[in-house]
Amino acid sequence: VFPCVHVCCGDCFIRFRKSEARTLGADRIRCCVCRTQFPSVKAMLVTREMERIETADNEYRMIENRVKDLELSAKMSSIVRRVLFLMRSSPTEKILVFSLNLASLEKVKHALSRAEVDTLSLTGGQKMHAILATFRNEMSKRVLLMCYSSGGKGLNLTCANHIIFADATDDISLENQAIGRCDRIGQTRDVHVRCHQWHR
Repeated sequence: VFPCVHVCCGDCFIRFRKSEARTLGADRIRCCVCRTQFPSVKAMLVTREMERIETADNEYRMIENRVKDLELSAKMSSIVRRVLFLMRSSPTEKILVFSLNLASLEKVKHALSRAEVDTLSLTGGQKMHAILATFRNEMSKRVLLMCYSSGGKGLNLTCANHIIFADATDDISLENQAIGRCDRIGQTRDVHVRCHQWHR
């Protein structure tokens, strides 16, 4: 996906990037549709994760059955399944979950607590610094829930490298700010972003 939002398949993108590097240099890329030039780091390679391949079948079935037993909505099941999968497959990595409002955030917190996932919630206020310190320093605290408004700006959370958007927003700058909490200088791991939303 190019910054101009034009897309091409992954294989074509890799071949195109190699050919463009000869004329533009390694740090620039040109959209294959509109021909606009961008810094190469602005282009994203989006992949579809195959969770059945990434984890053993019996482990996947265990997570699937655990979520099914909770009888959650499709959206909450998807979020809980993703968090459980990440916690089992990446035991040292941390997760940020963003939502549009406190009501939605409470639903996510309730669903995760039913799955016995320990979470921290950042809703602003005086305890904000203590919550952030706990999330950064305690390995057992691996999931931080926050609204775009309270956690989307000014925070350095490079201790996390997984972002889940429980709600999509029409304001792409909010999403970019949220991603920037952990995709920034000081981050040493790949940052993974997943969006869960209702499709109309």
